[in-house]
Amino acid sequence: MRISRVTEERLPHATGVLGRAFLDDPMVRWSLGGTDEDYADRADLEDRMTKFFAAANGFTVAHGAMWETADGDGVCVWLPPDVLADYAQDDIDTIRPELRSIGFVGEANHGPMWDWIDGCVPKERLWYLDQLGVEPAARGRGIGSALIELGLGMAREMGEAAFLETGNPRNVAYYERFGFRTVDDGDAPGGGPHIWFMRWEP
Repeated sequence: MRISRVTEERLPHATGVLGRAFLDDPMVRWSLGGTDEDYADRADLEDRMTKFFAAANGFTVAHGAMWETADGDGVCVWLPPDVLADYAQDDIDTIRPELRSIGFVGEANHGPMWDWIDGCVPKERLWYLDQLGVEPAARGRGIGSALIELGLGMAREMGEAAFLETGNPRNVAYYERFGFRTVDDGDAPGGGPHIWFMRWEP
């Protein structure tokens, strides 16, 4: 499966894929806040999710860390160790203020949750799977697997570990198929979702 880096020109398409893929993701929903009424309007929620991922990924595209399959149905963000060190600060500087303009009220959730997550990520050289999304209609075709293996191949070549977190219990078994193992888990601050932290060793 052919995979290439997302360019600035392709960023709107890629963030649209992520917006649709994460509509029901507990972590993103919590970090954006909102109400049940907000979530009931799927078209509006998809638009807000897409704007969220657009705000989150200017940094990743600039650093060549965002990838897509040739058909555009799958997108991932694999942060290399040297890029990961700067990513958290970029989140503080750009994403959190953007939440106000997106229209959700989740800034109070977003900051504490991601600060807690950042504290759970080991401070060592790691390849970090930050985002993985596949168009709902294209799932089951091996797209997600190919994107995961892309990052694991780079980590393996460097002899370095990989790390991720997920708030979806169904994803735990999925990532275990690739050799990830849960090393920690817990509830995000303030009544947030339960999150699993998973590690892969080369």
